[in-house]
Amino acid sequence: MAILLPGKFIYLCTPCTNSLEVTNALKTIPGAINVQDKAWGVGHHATLQQVKDTEPTKTVGNEKVFAFIRNPYDLIVQWYKLEKDRSNMKALGRSLQRKPSFYDFVVAWAEHEIDPYIRKGVIFYHANEADIICRYEKGVENEVNSVLRKMGEVPQVQISLNAEENDDHWSLYYDKKTYEAVNTFFQKDFIKYGYSFIRE
Repeated sequence: MAILLPGKFIYLCTPCTNSLEVTNALKTIPGAINVQDKAWGVGHHATLQQVKDTEPTKTVGNEKVFAFIRNPYDLIVQWYKLEKDRSNMKALGRSLQRKPSFYDFVVAWAEHEIDPYIRKGVIFYHANEADIICRYEKGVENEVNSVLRKMGEVPQVQISLNAEENDDHWSLYYDKKTYEAVNTFFQKDFIKYGYSFIRE
């Protein structure tokens, strides 16, 4: 899935950045197209090429592509919150107990290519094909509307965000071992996008 407004923008969905809420808001814009086609493998986290292959006649070619990034430490904690009570942990590529410890979860994350969370060893795979990178930490609605203002004659949107599971700060989940695992695996993402690289 992606949202295409021909001649204006293409929004690509990054995991754990309120992408469902963003797509729900963007598709209310007059003329916006909700791009999804299972036959072409266009799921919720479709790549730019999948979008173009699916909607070749509607893509003008000068659309600005935008996507979100999020602090990797924070993103992994959020996925842990979402998955830790689910029985199906097969996406991690190994057998985990129903409620794995955060350490076991991080190790499994670091050792496996977990689509759609990791592709070709990077967590922000959409950022490489985006013209505009939005930061989750700056506020999802603020960032989206900032992009829309640049488009000209595109209305602003309101985005209803679901409260995330409890308000615990992500740092409370980490110890030396989990920091080391995340730092080793996502060092390039930290450096490229300027997130604080924490050494413990």
